[in-house]
Amino acid sequence: MRDSAMFHVKNHKQLNIFDPWAHLGPKRRKLLDSSWAGLFQQHILPQLPVESLRRHYARTCRAWTDRLEANRNVAAGIAGDRRVRIWQIYLAGCAYGFAMGWMNLYQILGSRQATPGATELPLTRRWIYR
Repeated sequence: MRDSAMFHVKNHKQLNIFDPWAHLGPKRRKLLDSSWAGLFQQHILPQLPVESLRRHYARTCRAWTDRLEANRNVAAGIAGDRRVRIWQIYLAGCAYGFAMGWMNLYQILGSRQATPGATELPLTRRWIYR
């Protein structure tokens, strides 16, 4: 990943993915902190609702794996046996990685603000799951 990327996760044990520049020297970090990515991280990201979808994606990837297996012959007819096998391994590996906590996916919900600090997002996430 390039140094200018907003998020840089060195490994799955890095506790705070929202401090992706911890590994940079002070000169580079100061440069990035003053860029748009730094402004986003310091002023916008803390105000946005962030949700980990790791557990959801473990289940989703397992469901996709099961569905692909159930329709293996049709998929092989379209994409070929080799490609279907690659996708089976990929989806099973992703499901396992999400379930074990080695992988994660974050949903960041943003909204336009009519005035600074004001948002029309509800205070809870119940509306998402209706």
